[in-house]
Amino acid sequence: MGIARNFFTYGRFKDQWDTSKCSLHVFSQYLLLKSEKIDLEFQWGMDMNGFFIEANLTCTENLRYMTDDFWTAILALKDLGKFEYIGSGGLNAQEKPFFENKTSTIFQIIRRFMLYQMEQMMSPNTYQHSNLELGQFVIRWNFDTDWPTLLEKSCQSFKILYNLNYQLWKITDLANKKLNNY
Repeated sequence: MGIARNFFTYGRFKDQWDTSKCSLHVFSQYLLLKSEKIDLEFQWGMDMNGFFIEANLTCTENLRYMTDDFWTAILALKDLGKFEYIGSGGLNAQEKPFFENKTSTIFQIIRRFMLYQMEQMMSPNTYQHSNLELGQFVIRWNFDTDWPTLLEKSCQSFKILYNLNYQLWKITDLANKKLNNY
């Protein structure tokens, strides 16, 4: 919990947190930190590969409203540790020649979003306001990373991951408030 307090102090979030869950597996242990406001879990822990922090992207149907600052923040995660984007969904054989790219996180996210939007456009009767699952971001550090550096980079990563998700969530939150005022 001392580690989590560092995240909360560093980020100065206007949020409540469920910090009651911790998980221990044969090859890993991690702390689950759930934001009450944006309803999203963040994981911080260690496994066979070292320390990590990870979070999904939420409210990804709002990606089209994001500014360049949003995309720049994603790229900033690459400077904080070994950054991985684990995307959901895949390309079929017909799509691969046109859309395959394993080197650009931004391209992969936009690709998945655009393919989803095209599916929705082609099947208007099946359109739903469901959260498009785009995947998760993971930032890793080796076991030999010194503690002050690990804590600093983890706090910075946590704040960026939270802010990315907050920006996406805020669009939906404002739309819901507007609907409720009518």
